[in-house]
Amino acid sequence: MLRTVAGMWRRGVSVLALAGRPIAASGGDAEGRRRSLESPVIKPRRRFLVPPLTVTTAVLGLEVAYGTPVGDALLAAVYELGFVILPGWLAYRALSRQPGGALRQFAMGWALGYVLEILAFMVTAALGVRWLFAVYPIVVGGLAGVALMTRGATMRTRTDAPLTARLAWVIATVCLVAVAYVALSYFPVTPLPGTRTFNYFPDYPDWIALAADAKHHWPIQDPS
Repeated sequence: MLRTVAGMWRRGVSVLALAGRPIAASGGDAEGRRRSLESPVIKPRRRFLVPPLTVTTAVLGLEVAYGTPVGDALLAAVYELGFVILPGWLAYRALSRQPGGALRQFAMGWALGYVLEILAFMVTAALGVRWLFAVYPIVVGGLAGVALMTRGATMRTRTDAPLTARLAWVIATVCLVAVAYVALSYFPVTPLPGTRTFNYFPDYPDWIALAADAKHHWPIQDPS
């Protein structure tokens, strides 16, 4: 009798041990899968910051190398971000029900930001309230925020394939080549006024005069 009970006990322990192994293994696999799913969400995001920061640093470096004061270069970058990129991105997010991935949102938002900036400049100039141009990003951001909160639940934030680190660097390389081409082609022949004596191509002063007239008069007159 005791031998029978002991045999049954040993068989029961063996069965429990064998049954427990898959459970432990599946638990370990689940933990490994959980880590493999969580870790790429954080690390690639950090890696994706390096390509745009590299392009931004190169652009600022080229401006400073050709005589632009550091403060002016940073001020222009802040203006581009606050008056072009952010309003355009928010407006695109608010207008599109399927805005796509980060790359599409950035490209479309930046282009739309230039449209909004020019329209805001024209409207405030035509109405004689130029000072309102300074608050146009706040107006666009507020309207976009209301629209996003109103239909945020039905919006699909991603319809594109995820942006890979390799593609991010390819895009950054193209941007760097384009920036270097523009800098080497135009900066040497158009130095900043006051840096040295130089005879500019006649069209360049005319374009600067048109921009200055648009800043101080509306509609634009012929400054020549």
